[in-house]
Amino acid sequence: MLVWGTMPFSRCFLCHTPPLARKAVLSRLESECEAAGDLSCESVSLYHGGEYFLYKYRRYDDVRLVFAPELPIAAFGGDPDNFNFPRWNLDMSFLRVYEDGKPAATLDFFPWRAAGADEGEAVFVSGHPGSTDRLLSVAELQSLRSDYLPQQLIYYSELRGRMLEWAQTSPEAARQVQQRILGYENGIKVWRNRLSSLADQEQMARKVEAEQALRAAVAEDAELAAAYAGAWDDVERALAAWQTMADDYRYVEGGKGFQGSLFGWAKTLVRGTNELQKPNEERLRAYRETALPRVEQRLFAATPVDPGFETLLLSFSLDKLREALGPDDPVVKQVLGTESPRALAGRLVADTRLADPAYREELWQGGPEAVAASDDPMIALARSVEPYARALRQRYDDEVEAPMNQANERIAQARFAVLGTGVYPDATFTLRVTYGAVEGWVEKGESVYPFTTMGRTFERATGEDPFRLPQSWLDAREQIDPETRYNFVSTTDITGVNSGSPVCFSNVELVDQDGRSLKFYDEVLKDNIVVISFIFTNCQSACPLMTRNLTMIRDMLREDERRAIQFVSNASSTNARSSSPPASPHRSAPRSTSWRALRSTGSACPTPRPWSPPSPTGWPSAASSTSPPTSPTTPNRWRRSARRCRAASAARSPAPNGRRASRSANRGVAATRYHPRVRSRAPATGKSGGRTAGDR
Repeated sequence: MLVWGTMPFSRCFLCHTPPLARKAVLSRLESECEAAGDLSCESVSLYHGGEYFLYKYRRYDDVRLVFAPELPIAAFGGDPDNFNFPRWNLDMSFLRVYEDGKPAATLDFFPWRAAGADEGEAVFVSGHPGSTDRLLSVAELQSLRSDYLPQQLIYYSELRGRMLEWAQTSPEAARQVQQRILGYENGIKVWRNRLSSLADQEQMARKVEAEQALRAAVAEDAELAAAYAGAWDDVERALAAWQTMADDYRYVEGGKGFQGSLFGWAKTLVRGTNELQKPNEERLRAYRETALPRVEQRLFAATPVDPGFETLLLSFSLDKLREALGPDDPVVKQVLGTESPRALAGRLVADTRLADPAYREELWQGGPEAVAASDDPMIALARSVEPYARALRQRYDDEVEAPMNQANERIAQARFAVLGTGVYPDATFTLRVTYGAVEGWVEKGESVYPFTTMGRTFERATGEDPFRLPQSWLDAREQIDPETRYNFVSTTDITGVNSGSPVCFSNVELVDQDGRSLKFYDEVLKDNIVVISFIFTNCQSACPLMTRNLTMIRDMLREDERRAIQFVSNASSTNARSSSPPASPHRSAPRSTSWRALRSTGSACPTPRPWSPPSPTGWPSAASSTSPPTSPTTPNRWRRSARRCRAASAARSPAPNGRRASRSANRGVAATRYHPRVRSRAPATGKSGGRTAGDR
């Protein structure tokens, strides 16, 4: 799935809308967006409800694997090396997107660079990172520390143990669970490190101090206090309500008590066929029209089912259900009756017909009547727990989710009022771009080199998992230059699920507004102070706003400051099927030596064409001298950004091996002076050379 563009809503558009009305509005906007063209649309919340965006995607269903390494080298080092650097595995793959049976033609792309990165080189990471919790309240962080993380660690550590036992039964069993084991080990390590971080008294003290400062600033302003002061108390009340239902929700509605593909399909059939009877805007998000293709794809897929493995999963989860809720709980009594978890799981798996995709499709097409009439025992189990699960879901929505979301939205608004948007939003599995440089660091007095080499991989091999190399690598050892660079680390701010994101090296060839070819690092970034905005050439929503905002910041600078700072619009066409840049509806910005419009070169357009950054009619252009805005709600934000740019300009002579960085108050804009060979950095904890716990 490739991102196409975004459309922002007004910051206050949905902030105070009741939860049900908000869901209806978002559902309607998604449906209208998809009806208007051939793009997939998804509403996205940032700042925990402080902002809403509509993300537009072009969905490609024909994606083919081109290359994947053997598992022993892809997972070389296993859990001991995971989330650590140096790293000596080949955790990568190549995929190719097809359209109409042929490789999809994309106008803009970055070519593969076999030589890799250089030390000190600026790099960018573009992808869909996982989630971060940097903006959670202290009460929410304490809840993670005392409740969620310990629960996750206990549950999945035990489940991992069951998987390891199953893997010993046969080579086929080992093959079945190897990816699950790797996933569980990955999660366990993440949760353990998060728990350790939250147990760090100094770090928590900083979070408490920051929250107290924000609350104090809100309390000092009568208007802000009236609107937002009670939001933190609302969070604590929602968390207290959650504690009264946490185990029930996790194990019944959340699915921890009913593991396995067979029950998952049964739940989808029971709940989904009933949800489809409702108007689209009233359905659960998972069953809205925009999500149905994915639901049906999973439901109808000819997924192989191993009865023994399904029995293992279901019996384990039923046992945990009884353990968590107690043998006298009404749901436990209803589900188990007089049977043991193992006996019930074995009977259900043996007698169900849901392993047959044709039967699942028959029930889905037959609707709630067919599901209600089915005598399949797995369907019967799903039907029996559905009323209690839906009641839990409704209670959770009313007592926890809705008040928590509203409270977090108010906290986000308070943060905007006091701090502006200089604070990055938490990662939400949505497309982000982050920047940094290829750099090592100093740990415990020793320098960590930012690269590993292939020769060291062979030296690290022991012949036993997880440090066992495949025979193909052993056979090729004499043909490999041992100094070949292998993995690297950078200062990009990412989270673990960024592992599959491409790293774009900065010294690629780009084309400016006059058709000239430039090396991005050597001729634009190196030894310069650069402010970068990432836009689409025919974007009519967020992109013009970013251009206007940057123009306002630029116009607030002195002439010497403007000469010292390079403003860059890094653009991509959103018309993937076109062989030439689309015509922009926006007025092009006048040519300026301090403002460059750059775009990548691609095989679809071998002859560079002039291009200029978009600027909407009536708004100041890149080189205009329009005065800063006079609205009482906006000037401070632009002045803060201008001050940051001035600070970057003043830092043109940094200390040896130092780097000065300035980040604009506008999301999606980065202002940084790049200096090669910077050394002193905190250790990397992100996978595949990434730096840590979240993305920009």
